[in-house]
Amino acid sequence: QRVENEDKSGGMQTALSLRSFFPLRRADREEGIGYEPIGLRWRDASLIMRDLARIRGASYLHALQPNRYYKLDPSYVPADAAEFSYYQQAIPAAYGALQARIPDLEHAGVAVIDAARAFVDVDLGAYQTDCCHLSDHGNALFAVLLAARMTAPESTSPR
Repeated sequence: QRVENEDKSGGMQTALSLRSFFPLRRADREEGIGYEPIGLRWRDASLIMRDLARIRGASYLHALQPNRYYKLDPSYVPADAAEFSYYQQAIPAAYGALQARIPDLEHAGVAVIDAARAFVDVDLGAYQTDCCHLSDHGNALFAVLLAARMTAPESTSPR
């Protein structure tokens, strides 16, 4: 699950992995810094996207992606034990930091769906990979969740 990217300016190759999305150094964890800065950055990025949508006259709906590690089904058997251990520790804490910012977004008028919570009781067949990529079944469930929110009465639909 690594992606090689070529830097067009210098031709250097850099490796990007899923760990890049939650880059918390061991020293930061030991000092108790946690994922709060990432949650703040996530919130601010959503507000910017909302503002860009408004400028273009478009609706904006922010969905927090579901993730099998948010509340792990004990029957799940991962393909890679090392990745499993990392995700099992990182995802609940990281998602907690993101979810802590949802009230900020809602207060600012952003329509938000917490799909991580909505998918807590979804069967394992909703995921295609060890991390968070949805299967066709999972995408269909996600589409229904999004459509329900987008067609909700004005007071709860995207603004």
